[in-house]
Order: sequence, then structure tokens, then C-alpha cells
Amino acid sequence: MWDYVKLIALGVVAVLAAIAANYARDLAFMVNAIEMMLVAAIAFVVVLRGVGEAKVANLGGTQARNTPSRW
Repeated sequence: MWDYVKLIALGVVAVLAAIAANYARDLAFMVNAIEMMLVAAIAFVVVLRGVGEAKVANLGGTQARNTPSRW
């Protein structure tokens, strides 16, 4: 469920940054808007790749259950 909300939010940010870059009159503003658009688009793709994967439960650390603890 939260993956879909993240996808929508990142998509909106990418589109709004593209619109802001289009309306930019200052070079610094345009570069910043393009950077935001690229970061949001890359994050969108990363989140999109993980949509639908089964979530693995964290069992309380990286140590296996059957191994003795040092402490």
C-alpha cells in the first residue's frame, strides 16, 4: 500500500520539477529543478522495482537463531 503512495508522490514531484524547469528564467533555478526531477525519477524507478515483492520480517538482528551468542 505505501509503495503505491510513494510512487504517486515521486511521480508528482518529478512532473512538478519538470514544469518548474520549463518555467525557469534563471540558470541556477533550472539546474536545481532538473536535479530534483532526475532524483525523483530515479527514486520512482527504484520504488517501482520493489512493488509487489514480499516483505521479509526482521527477526531481531543478523545472527541466526540456532547459533550461540558470544556474550
